[in-house]
Amino acid sequence: EVVGDELHLQVAPPAVTAVVVRAGSGSAEHTTDELGRLSLPVPDERPIRFELVVGGRRVVTDWVVV
Repeated sequence: EVVGDELHLQVAPPAVTAVVVRAGSGSAEHTTDELGRLSLPVPDERPIRFELVVGGRRVVTDWVVV
């Protein structure tokens, strides 16, 4: 979900997990809280995608423009 200049994510099932945010040619790693939530500024570069492991499975989203 995009709210103003922030991006809000939630993974299901809820878990503390590392989320790699790839934007353009760069990337940054963030960690969700115990409810699987993460808020961060919308990256300046586009498109973006997310890579994480949740429920024992590696998840890689499609590239999206926000």
